[in-house]
Amino acid sequence: IHQHRFPILLLAMGVVISFLIPYHLHPLRSYVNDVAVIVSFIVAAAILARENAFSWHGHAITKLFLYFPLLMLIQYLFFQHQSWADLLLPVAYFFLAALATVIGTSLSQSRKGRDHLVLMMASAFFIASLLSVIIQILQVSGLSLAPVVMYMGKTTIFPRPYGNIAQPNQLALILCFGLAGIIF
Repeated sequence: IHQHRFPILLLAMGVVISFLIPYHLHPLRSYVNDVAVIVSFIVAAAILARENAFSWHGHAITKLFLYFPLLMLIQYLFFQHQSWADLLLPVAYFFLAALATVIGTSLSQSRKGRDHLVLMMASAFFIASLLSVIIQILQVSGLSLAPVVMYMGKTTIFPRPYGNIAQPNQLALILCFGLAGIIF
């Protein structure tokens, strides 16, 4: 597992960066954030593949992620309620989820590998939540640090700060992930 630290660190950095990017553009508001994770994941997966760090044997959950695009194809062929282009992003996410389960289960074959993988991801969520709280405090204080910190308008008596995530409920989720990271 020692030789696999860099790819796992790269993935963890992609997760942290995805929560700190303040740009949310219509129509795919989380596109830039998703790209940060996807690019870091694909690069990490390529490094791990080059090192022969994971095996391609199928797991039940991996197969489930691969069956969903098949179901979407059947729905498209027989019902056609949407454009085929609307299916590209969900299909890509399902394939990435399948690849993530293969890599995750391969890296966690040993207890040391599993502990290292979980520690890196728990640390990433803790760092992301800590930085999000700092950004939230800056937003509440009224400081404008654009373009690094998303601006929060002052339209209500008590505005709900949201960090750079742009949604208070998603900020609450990352804070819960951060607390779980501390517990680990």
